[in-house]
Amino acid sequence: MNADGHRKKAEELMHSVRKLASEPEEDVVAIVELSFGLCHHLIACGMERKYGRHIDAHSGVSRMLREEGALEIANAFDLLGTLRQGRFYGGKGDGPTVQRTLEVVETIRRWVDG
Repeated sequence: MNADGHRKKAEELMHSVRKLASEPEEDVVAIVELSFGLCHHLIACGMERKYGRHIDAHSGVSRMLREEGALEIANAFDLLGTLRQGRFYGGKGDGPTVQRTLEVVETIRRWVDG
């Protein structure tokens, strides 16, 4: 998938996240999972456009970002991974998690668009 394809997929996922986020306490796991995938697509788009590097797998994303000096984005993606693990594999789920997740999405989106 090229940068434009990744961006389009991210926009599709963001549409779903926005719908679910209208009542976040009911869909915390889904919101975090979809946000993780959407951020991966955003980062893949940004990496290709900014650095000419293409990524399709989740593993190694943070390392590649760090290699390019995009520390804030690497840290944001790592935080999202932590939130994801806590919600998907654990029993935690709350509105503040959704808010933090959406903040991470916005940070990554601004980096791609900047």
